[in-house]
Amino acid sequence: PMTALKSIDVIQGQPALRAHAMRAIVQRQGHDIELVESDDTHCIMRGRRKGAENWQSVTWDIPRVQRMGLLGKDQWKKQPKTMLVARATGELCRLIASDALHGLPYA
Repeated sequence: PMTALKSIDVIQGQPALRAHAMRAIVQRQGHDIELVESDDTHCIMRGRRKGAENWQSVTWDIPRVQRMGLLGKDQWKKQPKTMLVARATGELCRLIASDALHGLPYA
């Protein structure tokens, strides 16, 4: 129960699954996720559904974060690399295995 509670944040009044929990669910279903490249300015991840040959790639970078108005937030200032990985993870998990997540929100 405590692990489940630690996997959900309330963001702007909405419960949302954390990126690491999404990754765990997707990998437990047998899908592949890889961190290709990551630093404080960008993150590239790729993933594929179980049994698939083709990989899907997702890239998050600081210009994209700025366009979304996120760069001024506290966590983006403190740990941009971690936040980029989290955003890329969430997008990739929803892209390759939305059925495994059952439509759980991510913020």
